[in-house]
Formats: sequence, C-alpha cells, structure tokens
Amino acid sequence: MHWYSRESRPKSERGFDIDRWTFLRKTRHWERLIDQVLLLPASAWLAATAQQSSLMRDWRNHRTPHVVDTDNFAPMSLEASRQLLGLEPDSPTIGFLASGGVTDMRKGWDLLHRSLPIVADSLPDARVLVVGPMPHLEARTEIENSSPLPIDWLGEISSSRELSLVYNALSALAVPSREDNLPLTALEAQSCGCPVVAFDVGGLSEIVIPLRTGGLVPPFDSNRFGEELVKAVKERDEYSLHARAEAVRRYSRQAVVATYNDALAALLS
Repeated sequence: MHWYSRESRPKSERGFDIDRWTFLRKTRHWERLIDQVLLLPASAWLAATAQQSSLMRDWRNHRTPHVVDTDNFAPMSLEASRQLLGLEPDSPTIGFLASGGVTDMRKGWDLLHRSLPIVADSLPDARVLVVGPMPHLEARTEIENSSPLPIDWLGEISSSRELSLVYNALSALAVPSREDNLPLTALEAQSCGCPVVAFDVGGLSEIVIPLRTGGLVPPFDSNRFGEELVKAVKERDEYSLHARAEAVRRYSRQAVVATYNDALAALLS
C-alpha cells in the first residue's frame, strides 16, 4: 500500500504535479463512497491489488469473473476447423492471439519465440499460428527467419465464430503474458477444449490448472514454457476434456450470473 507524496513524483518531472492533485482529489471524494460501492474484480489477483490500494483498500469487493459464451465457444472437430481455416491438417499447431499483435510486450511474444527451439526439438513438424495485427513485412520476415518453426499469420479476427474455429484448430494456446487479468483468449480456448499454457501471473494463475487443463510456468522461464507446450500438445485429448468442463463450470453464463447475484445481495445487505 502506498500513499502519493511529493517523493512519489519522478525526479525528471517539473511544474504542476497533476498526478498528486488527482490523487488528493480522489481521496477527498472517494471517502464518501465506502458504503456505496462494490468492486467487481474479474480475478483474485485484481481483488488483492485493489485491497492493497491506498484509495480503495476499504471498499468492498466481490470477485466476479468474465462470462464466456460456452455455446458458441464449444468443441468442434480439429480436422474440420483446420480445413475451414486453410491450415495444415496434420501439423501440431500452437496458437498466439493478441489484439496488439507480436509488438505488445505485455503479451510476451518474445518470450514465446524464445521457447520455440525447445518445441522444435520434440515436435519438428509443429507450426505457430499468430492471430492479431500483422507486423510490417520487414519485421515479419525477421521473425520468420529467426524461428525454428514455420509461422502462419492469420491477421485480425472480429467474428466470434471464426475465433471459435481458431481455438478448435489449435493443439495448444500459448499465453506468455508478462501481466494479465483474466484474458478472454484463455477462457474461450478452454471452453473449446483447447489446452492453455501460460506463465503463473495475474489471473492466469486461476485459469490454468496444471496437468489438467494445460501448463502453468514460473515467470518468465521460456525453456519451461516450451516444455509445457510440448506436453500440452501430446496430452491434448486428456487436457481438452478437463478444459471444457472447467470452463463451463466456472465461466458459463449460469455460473457467472450466480456470482453477480451474490454480489448484488452483498451490496444490498
């Protein structure tokens, strides 16, 4: 827990301290909201972070995860999904999805890239499917030339139907985030029965159940990440059943609505 003082300001800044002014203004006004506000953090990590905040430490919060449309994001045939997307039918395929693409450092493409030699040693016929904004040609060529595995660029996807096809076409989804709350990509993938491999950070620690729905790796060990990707690909059938069951149990409409009802009851009480 930290209080914003004059010492909190970066030494390089000069002039009016708008951050401190904003902090003090929030302190004055938010004190009146203690009994009127209920925070709904999506993950236990975010709930704990709010409780450490000097501004919100006294506010009530109730963990309420994101909801997943488990009817739309549902298991389909891997072979049919790959055929519809025009992907290689028989190659183990590892997916990476990020709205900011491979340049978003928070999403950790570089950490995944470092893990690929480990994957290539055990799965030499594997491929990587990247979904998100396409980097410019020069950057794309550099990534491809430095990768031990072929990379397929699918570009941006806006349709949930097409996203469901992608998850179903993957052998495993890689989520190498440096920081994340409760990323929908991981939830949706598991709802489709796709194993997820992630670093043990933020809300990802809650999503992935090691040796059951995927792999959870100490941050930010790329070698271990590669090993867990190989294991997830080889154990896909077993992980898939557990991933789907856990997604329905924890993130379906029925499950999440129940948590909202509990939150509303807590607020009204």
